Amino acid sequence: MTRSSSKVERPVTDLLATTTDGRDITRGFIEHLDFLVPEDHVLRERARGDLEVYERLLEDDQIAATFEQRRLSVVAHEWVVEPASEDTADIEAADWLRECLKGANYDEATRQILSAVLLGFAVAECDWQVRADGRVWLNRLLVRRQKRFRFSPSGDLLLLTSANPRGERMPERKFWVARMGAEHADDPYGRGIAGRLYWPAFFKRHGLKFWMSFLDKFGSPTAVATLPSGASEADRKAALDLVSGIQRSTGAVVPEGVALSLLESARAAGGDFGAFCDRMDAAISKVVLGQTMTTDDGSSLAQSKTHLSVRDQMLKADADTLCESFNSQVVTWLTEWNFPRARPPKVWRRFEAVEDLAARAQRDATLAQLGFRPTLDEVREVYGGEWEEAPAGSGSTLSALQAPSDARGFSFSEPAPAEADRIANRLGDESSDLLSSLMTKVREAIDSATSLDETRARLESLSADLDASPDLVALIQQALVAAELRGRFEVADDLGLTRGA
Repeated sequence: MTRSSSKVERPVTDLLATTTDGRDITRGFIEHLDFLVPEDHVLRERARGDLEVYERLLEDDQIAATFEQRRLSVVAHEWVVEPASEDTADIEAADWLRECLKGANYDEATRQILSAVLLGFAVAECDWQVRADGRVWLNRLLVRRQKRFRFSPSGDLLLLTSANPRGERMPERKFWVARMGAEHADDPYGRGIAGRLYWPAFFKRHGLKFWMSFLDKFGSPTAVATLPSGASEADRKAALDLVSGIQRSTGAVVPEGVALSLLESARAAGGDFGAFCDRMDAAISKVVLGQTMTTDDGSSLAQSKTHLSVRDQMLKADADTLCESFNSQVVTWLTEWNFPRARPPKVWRRFEAVEDLAARAQRDATLAQLGFRPTLDEVREVYGGEWEEAPAGSGSTLSALQAPSDARGFSFSEPAPAEADRIANRLGDESSDLLSSLMTKVREAIDSATSLDETRARLESLSADLDASPDLVALIQQALVAAELRGRFEVADDLGLTRGA
C-alpha cells in the first residue's frame, strides 16, 4: 500500500457554531436585544422570565428540606487544595491559596452559590483586597441575587440597575459565575431543577387547598332545615340563622314545625388527598436527591443504602462541577496575579473516606505477628513521610514489618514452633477424666433416643444439668493463661525485645 504524499490538513482552530455572531437560528433575531432571555419554557410561560417564581418554591416544606440536605451535604465534605505539580512555585501557590481560603467565607459562599442547582446559575462578587505583602487576597465571596443579572448576546455578565434596567456590563475578573444543568454551551443561564419542581409543587399546593376545603366541609356536616310549605320569609330567615348557628354552637333550639338533618357525603367520594400529596412529595424528592429513602421511610436497609449511594453520587457531581468553575475562574485569577510563574492549584471536596491510620497500624502489627510484612514502599505510601530500614536488633517495629529484598508485596515467615498444639494436647490429656462423667450422660441421652426430635429434646433437658466441675474450670483457665504468656513471648522475640535478656 502506497502512502499518500499529500500534506495532512491542520485542524480548524476557530469556533464556528458560536452564538455571538448572529448566526444562531434558535434565538431568532436578537441583534436588537441588550440581553438574552432564559430558554426555560416554564419560566418564560408562567413567570415571563421572572426568577422570583422559582425562588418561592423554597416555601414548600419538602423542597426546602430536600434542597437544604443536598446543599449542606456538599458543604459538609472537607475541601482540600492540591498543587499542580511538585514544582516549588506550584507548591508555594497552593500553600498560599489554602491560607487565603481559610480566612474567607468559602464554605458559606459554597452553600449559597449552590442555589445554581435550583435556578441554573449563581453569581458571587469577589471582594478583592491588596494587602501589605503586595498580593491580592480574596477577602469575601458575596453571593448576589440571580434576578439582578442577565447575560448579553456575547455572554457578558450584565447587572440590572434602576438607572439602566437593560443591564450594565460588569468588569472581568470581578464576579464568579457558576452554572449548573445546562444541556449545551449556548445557554449562559444554565438549567436548574426548579423547572422540574414547579409542577409537583403547584399540584401539591392546590391539592392541599382542596384537602382543607374537604376537611372543613365534611369535618362538620352541613345542617339542613326543612320548613312546612307556606312558610313566610321571616320563618325562612330564622331557619337559615338557625342552621348557621349550629356550626358554631354545641346545642340549638328548634321551633315547632322545623325539621333539622345533617347532610353528609361519603368520605372516599373526593379521593385520597393524603396519597396525592405524598405522591407529589416523592416526585420532589426524586428531582432534588435522585431518590426518596433519605427523606421518607425505606422498606429495607439494603434499599436505603442503595438510595444513599445515588444521593452521594449526585452530591459529588455538584461538588465537582462547582469546584471546576471555581478553579477556572477565582483560583486562576489569584494565581496569575500573585504567582505568575506557577500553575494554578486545584480546590476540590473530599468524598473518599479517610483511612484511620491508627487502625491500619494496629492491623499491620497483627499481620506482623502472623508473619505477613508490608514492604518499605507500602509503609511510605500509607503513612507518608520519609522512612528507612532500621538496623537489625534495634527493637524497631519497622524492621519487623520490612519484607526481605526479594519479596513481592507480602512474605510468610518460617513456621513457628507448635506450642499451641502442645498446650492443647496437654489440656486434652489432663481434662479427660474430668470430662468423662459429662460425656457419659450425653452418650446415654443419645443412645436412648429413637429419633432426631427425641435426641434434641433429651439434650435440651440435659443441658441444664451439665455443670462443669470447678477442677475443669480451673484447668481451662490455667491453659489459657499459659497460651497467652507463650504468645506474648513469641511476639517479643520476633520484634527483638528478648535479645540480651
